Amino acid sequence: MNKNIEELKEIYMNIHKIIHSDFQNIIIDGITIPIIVNNNKCRKLNWNNTLFIEQNKASYKTTTYADRARAGEKLTWAIQGSNWKLITDKGVNL
Repeated sequence: MNKNIEELKEIYMNIHKIIHSDFQNIIIDGITIPIIVNNNKCRKLNWNNTLFIEQNKASYKTTTYADRARAGEKLTWAIQGSNWKLITDKGVNL
């Protein structure tokens, strides 16, 4: 895949919106990618060797991110290996 940074940001934002919706899949480059709900009820998907997962609101931990999610902010993590990126409605830094 050969995408420039702006194309990647657009895809990341679309994934973020879909994860926080009722849709069951997303189509990227003509490929349908299912949204999976894990054991703790967080929606996630895998694309381009990256795991995208919503912030766990029900976490027993009191973290800044869990608190923000419980307050209603939509937070999505893009995880590739040990590299974590936070996606919010305001955007993503790649």
